Amino acid sequence: MSVKDFGAVGDTVLSGGAFVGTDDTDAFQEAIDYAIANNIALDMPAGGYRITRGLTATFSGEQRGLLIQGASAGNLLGRTGSFLAMGDIPGQDALSVTAGNAQSFLCIEGVTFLGSGGTGHGIHCQNASYVKLRRCVLRDFAAAGKAAVRFTGTSDGFVGVTDIAECTFQANRHGVWVHGDNANMFTFLANKFLDHLDAAMLFGAPGAVQQNRGVVLLGNTFEGNVRDFRSHSSLHGLSILGGYIENNNATHRAPRIDIGVGGANPSSSCVTIEGVTFQKILSQPGDALILLDGVDKGSIRRNFNAAGVNQDRWHILGTNCTDVEFDLPHSPPGLTPPYPVQMSRTGPPNTVTYLSSSSSEHLVPLADLRIMGSGEAYPGANTTTTTRAFWSRLMSEVRIEFDITLGAKSPSSTGYASIGGMPFVFRGIGPRRFELDSATGISGTGPFHLRIAENTNFATIHNQDGTQVDLPTQVSQGARLKGSLVYPTN
Repeated sequence: MSVKDFGAVGDTVLSGGAFVGTDDTDAFQEAIDYAIANNIALDMPAGGYRITRGLTATFSGEQRGLLIQGASAGNLLGRTGSFLAMGDIPGQDALSVTAGNAQSFLCIEGVTFLGSGGTGHGIHCQNASYVKLRRCVLRDFAAAGKAAVRFTGTSDGFVGVTDIAECTFQANRHGVWVHGDNANMFTFLANKFLDHLDAAMLFGAPGAVQQNRGVVLLGNTFEGNVRDFRSHSSLHGLSILGGYIENNNATHRAPRIDIGVGGANPSSSCVTIEGVTFQKILSQPGDALILLDGVDKGSIRRNFNAAGVNQDRWHILGTNCTDVEFDLPHSPPGLTPPYPVQMSRTGPPNTVTYLSSSSSEHLVPLADLRIMGSGEAYPGANTTTTTRAFWSRLMSEVRIEFDITLGAKSPSSTGYASIGGMPFVFRGIGPRRFELDSATGISGTGPFHLRIAENTNFATIHNQDGTQVDLPTQVSQGARLKGSLVYPTN
């Protein structure tokens, strides 16, 4: 049946910055109620339908299933095809879906939802699952704390088994916001998220206890958003495969993060980010393309840094991660890449593995890796070096082999000086203890050990008997390294 069978006119147009036309609210609500009660599809012919209060779709008992078919193409042509035009309806959602049995089987295809910047969501699904959106456009739901599509659920409810494909989200506060425990199995395919005022895709909220499982993003485009993907929940089984991110984070609070996962208790696990292109990303020192906070078992592989990434921006910014493997993003010749990795901890040590494409030995040039203490930036020991690689106690649990030029604090100067002007070779022999194979220029009897102090941000040189070497008295936090880290392969 058609909404016009219930008296909807569909003659709304935009005139003088406002929607003008017949109020189709009552006809639309009657059509939705009838379609749910009788389990029939609802046709929405091309045209503009003005609503002046929020619509509701309520499923109870054995009632389930609502299919609304419109004539929109899911692109930015806006006021063409089939569109719902909202006035400024304070505190009301364009469509509120409530399913007491948590199985709504809601499907909306080819419908454009146009907000007015009011204080409601576009589509709000409460304890509703088996939701499908296809070729829809949702625009201008921009009030603080609101989203074009929001999913909420109680602790004993179930939200999920949801597919959103070929839709366009533009100029909202959030495009999609999933806020509820036990919200699982979401798939997002070939959608566009444009010009959002906060995270275009958001899971959870700061401080909320929430777990979500089975979230898959395939080939989505993000452009001009303040943030792109952000999860405050415990995500288990997140896959971001392919996709394109451009011109984001133009104006908002630091740090600027494009893909952010974690920060929840318990931590997230089984996170895969692969084949994503980052293009013309604005940044400031301390920003990152990918944030991992408390991620256990992650794989960050084969991503592409296309152009215009500030060199002070991190590829991966990690805290409290375990069993995370990564390779470095590919960049075109002549482009200065971002800092590849920063890992810090406030709890157990990070364990990260660099996967080399050319060697089975898991080597990473230290010029391509930067490890730092928790929230602290270590300056370079020598301002003339182009190497952005640093060693810290946080990596003491892995075996390393490298050449190191130690920039030591001079007793008579606030600057840095090399030790005898010579490089020294250290070979890892255990946690926080590294044998010095060559020590030309250092006073002492040797052989020497490089000890990484457990509760400090610097290392010291000691004789074999444990006495500290006379000169220098302290190795700089900014000791620059050359060579390769060798990670265990087992």
